[in-house]
Amino acid sequence: MYLSVISTSSQAIHCSISILGQNVNFFTSFVYATNIATDRQLLWDDISYHAHLFSHSPWLLMGDLNVIPNIGETHGGSMRWSNAMTDFTECLQETELDDLKFSGILYFWSKKILGDACIAKKLERALVNLGWTKNFPSSECTFLPPGISDHSPILITLDLNTPRRCVPFRFFNTWSSHPKFHSTVHEVWITYIRGTSMFQVVQKLKLLKKVLRASCKKEFSDVDAKL
Repeated sequence: MYLSVISTSSQAIHCSISILGQNVNFFTSFVYATNIATDRQLLWDDISYHAHLFSHSPWLLMGDLNVIPNIGETHGGSMRWSNAMTDFTECLQETELDDLKFSGILYFWSKKILGDACIAKKLERALVNLGWTKNFPSSECTFLPPGISDHSPILITLDLNTPRRCVPFRFFNTWSSHPKFHSTVHEVWITYIRGTSMFQVVQKLKLLKKVLRASCKKEFSDVDAKL
């Protein structure tokens, strides 16, 4: 593997990576955002700039963003919406970055306090653009248990030998016959998401799609495969 640094800033390192012998090339950005919300605006501008620069290539951005895009990604502490969350959400909308499929620890950062005073948040992320999704549909991210740090290591897996076929989402009428269908849709739809009306609808549809797919495999024995 060959790594070449393209640019650096106080909060990010942007690189080009080539896997020798397999003709695989992509861009990767390693981020460690500052604790000061106003200073993170420089990071959002930096990410937006590189989003345009890498728009026609696979791009993976990962690291500690130090902010969450919605209050559903925190446990304990304040549940109030902040301007910092708005800035991050607008950055995700502009750059069209989305979370890579992940497993492992849900709340990746925590103040290690026992009892009800414990505060945990999803501050670490692995974000990808459309070019990455098209070129590496089988890739996924694992957030490993933290060691001596209060953050979790990030492991990215690229399955280059057996790529999966991107299956389009299909809604099956039989889903609506399940007793829990309406309650499931309701639970997803009342999820609080900050942003414009259209952004809220799109994000809720993405959440609902994941839930329905999981339900399909569990309750209907993967009906789409049988059909």
